[in-house]
Amino acid sequence: MKKKLVKIKKQEEGAKANPLHVRMDYKEALESKKDILLSEANLVRISNVMKNYHKLRTMELKKKVSLHLLVRHLSTTIIQMEKVFPEVKIPRFMKAEHPHQDSESVFHFEKHVADEKSTNDLDAQLREIQERLNSLK
Repeated sequence: MKKKLVKIKKQEEGAKANPLHVRMDYKEALESKKDILLSEANLVRISNVMKNYHKLRTMELKKKVSLHLLVRHLSTTIIQMEKVFPEVKIPRFMKAEHPHQDSESVFHFEKHVADEKSTNDLDAQLREIQERLNSLK
């Protein structure tokens, strides 16, 4: 393999900077062009992802606003209904000691399953990327 030769031109008087010249083999030049093209393709993909994220984020915010309005309307409706209906007195023996115990355990289970799914997706993506890199070699 040839050694890279580096020439540095002396700085000319004025506003010009020192240009740096590098001599490369054909293979090195081909690899660098390939790397530049891959980087450019990655930047295009990132740009598309950012545009898609922006669209999804605006949709999410619109839905949050509409949901907030619905919840506010529901809250005022409930307050009006509470004013109309008489207050219910529940006897002590009918009250449960821990009414939220079952719903909390179900929530923790669902959260754990969702975490496993996201981990599996990331692992699959990493394997796919590794396979593509191996196919390029």
